[in-house]
Amino acid sequence: GLPIWNSKKQLIGLCGRSLCDKTPKYKLLGMKNNFAYPLHINIKDIRQKSEIILVEGVGCAMSCLSTDIRNVMVLFGVSLSNHQLSTIISIAPQKIIIALNNDGKTGNESALKVQHRLLKFFDKRQVEIRLSVEKDLNETIQARGIEGIKSWYENKI
Repeated sequence: GLPIWNSKKQLIGLCGRSLCDKTPKYKLLGMKNNFAYPLHINIKDIRQKSEIILVEGVGCAMSCLSTDIRNVMVLFGVSLSNHQLSTIISIAPQKIIIALNNDGKTGNESALKVQHRLLKFFDKRQVEIRLSVEKDLNETIQARGIEGIKSWYENKI
C-alpha cells in the first residue's frame, strides 16, 4: 500500500487496492478527511506553479505524476474535506483545476459542488472544472498515452 504522510512527515494513513472484488477498489486506513496527498512530495511544485489539480483517486494522481504533471492533489472521493480546503487556501494558488471523473451526472454534480465550495474563497477566474476526456485521467493516459494527458492538461482536447 501507499503511505499517507502529513506535512510533518508523520504517517497518518495507508491506501491500497483490494483485489477481492470483481472490480478492484482502493481501501483506505486512516481519516481521509485529514489527507492532503501527495503534498508531502509535491507541495513545492504546486507553490512554484501556483496551480493545483484536484483528482478523485490515487490512480489519476499517479498518471499525472508519471507525465511530470506534479501539481496534483487527491480528494479520495468526490468531495473536498475541510482539511483539504484549508490546505488549498493556505497555498493560495492562482489556478485550481477540478478534474474529477467524467462519469456522467455524478462526476459533473460533484465537480460543481467542489467548485461552489472553492468559490467562497477564490475568484471565479481561478477555479476551473476540467473533466478528463476519458472516464478519468488514468484511463486518459491508457487510451491516449502521455501526449493525451498533456493535451488535456494544456486544455487542447
